[in-house]
This record gives sequence, C-alpha cells and structure tokens, in this order.
Amino acid sequence: MTDYDERPDTDDSVVTFRPGEREQQCIVTLVDDLEFEEDEEFRLVLGIPRSQSDLGLSLGEQKEMVIRITDSRDKSVIRFSEPRYTVSEPVAHGEVTVLRVAVRRHGDVSRVSVVRVHTKDGSAHSGQDYNPLSQELVFSEGQTERLVEVEVLYDEEGEMRETFTLQLTPDQHMVADTQVTKAIVFIEEKEGGDVGGITFPAVPLVVSLLVYEDPTLAPTETSNHPPTGYPLVCVTACDPRYPDYSRTLSLCVSEGINNTLTEYRWLLGSPGTPDGVASPPRELDAGTFLTSTRFRIQESP
Repeated sequence: MTDYDERPDTDDSVVTFRPGEREQQCIVTLVDDLEFEEDEEFRLVLGIPRSQSDLGLSLGEQKEMVIRITDSRDKSVIRFSEPRYTVSEPVAHGEVTVLRVAVRRHGDVSRVSVVRVHTKDGSAHSGQDYNPLSQELVFSEGQTERLVEVEVLYDEEGEMRETFTLQLTPDQHMVADTQVTKAIVFIEEKEGGDVGGITFPAVPLVVSLLVYEDPTLAPTETSNHPPTGYPLVCVTACDPRYPDYSRTLSLCVSEGINNTLTEYRWLLGSPGTPDGVASPPRELDAGTFLTSTRFRIQESP
C-alpha cells in the first residue's frame, strides 16, 4: 500500500527559484488509511542544480533529509465501553438479572485480536451475588464490538450496594493495546436500599492494633482470634495498609473515596457454634473514654 505520493526523479519534481527568491516549498502528500503501521521512513534528495545564468551553482551540505511517518492514531485499542455499570438485584428467588457489557475495538480493525474478560470479587461474591465469568472474545477482521453477559443473582440478605469488577487481559496476538481494563459493577439493593453513599471496592478487615502496620499478619477465619488486651482496627479497602491495596487503589481513586473521612459502625455478635448457630449481631452505640463507635479503632469498655 502506498504511504505517500512519490516525487519522481523527473522534471515533474523540479523546484524553481525565481530572481530574488530564497525559499521554495517541496510538497509531499501523505496517504491516509485506517490500517496501523509502525514508524516508517523515506528520504528527500536534492538533484544537481541547473540555471540559465552564468553564475556557478552548487549544493550545500544539507542535500538530503529523512522523513519519519508515525501512525499512533490508527493503533488498535480494545477497551470496556464504560468504566462502571449499575445493575439491580433480582426481586425473587430463582430470578437472574443479566448485565450486558460492550467491549469495543478502535483504530485498525484489519487483523484478528483475542482478549479474555473475567470477573473478580469485591464486596460481592461470585456464586452468591453473581455468576463468575471467564470468557474469551475473538475480534475478527473488521469487527469492532463484542458483548459479554454477567448474571446477577438473588439473595435473601438485606445488603447495601455491593461491587465486583470485570477485568480485561492483554491481546493474545499482541496486535491491539488494551485500555480501561477494569470496569466496576454496582449491584443495587433489590428493594431500593440506600445507594447514595460511597461503596468500597472490597470488604474491610478487622485486625488487632498489634498488627495494624502489617494486616497480613492478622488471624484468618481458620486461625486464632485477635490477641486480647489490644484495640481492634477496621482496615478498609482504601486504607494504604489494606493487604490488596495495590489492586483496590485505582478503584478508590475512580470513586473519589477519601479514606480519612470514613465513618464507621461496629456490630457485635457472639461466635457461631460448630453447627452454624449464632445470635444476631447488635450495633454498638456507646463509645469509651478514648474512642467513639464511629471511629475505625474500637476497644472494650
């Protein structure tokens, strides 16, 4: 394919300087197309000068130049059509709400690209709040859009707005760049709960103040309880000390969450028995001398 209109080594390419003129333009027309190409180069070379005058003519040191053609505009890019989506939870047991998400390709579409879309838990959990997804998308020649469908499930818990993310992997053929590789999905409460507040991208951790500087040392569900004698700290997904903060940071920024402005509610319940029986948790409404129930640190009165 031609990238520019050639100036042949003939009289059609002559540049004429009339008496008194010191500068003339040498025009080369570039040919635009929709196909992406790596940087390309060609040369412009001055031929032997001639004149009808008796004055001698010669070429200076700069008698050729290199032209580089760049083509960043036509670079193939695959991305989610939106960075966030909102879907309503089903209202009855057994029902499923389907969220359709468009993955679009821009720029050069003359070659085949293959990417994968998969889900990742946030405060919503796969298998409980939505069906997990891992789907390969093939963009054939000329194809600009593919759709993926995510199924949101009914559950009986009265929850605030929950979230999970859709993530886009790089092009397996290394043809297209990927941008907007994460899209956050908000599941709204089925009965129109309060969704006006901020939703964190993952569930918080409750750890002992003893290990707050490194929450990865905190006990897990299958290990010992926090040590006695130390206050408890609620570590949100937007706290720099959150173990997965490198992943949640971008979502916290996109949501405009200032973690220092977070207010807290503390619920207290007895441990469950081996057969799963536990009393309902109750909200703490009385603070202590050193802290309030609206702060991230809580200690025994």
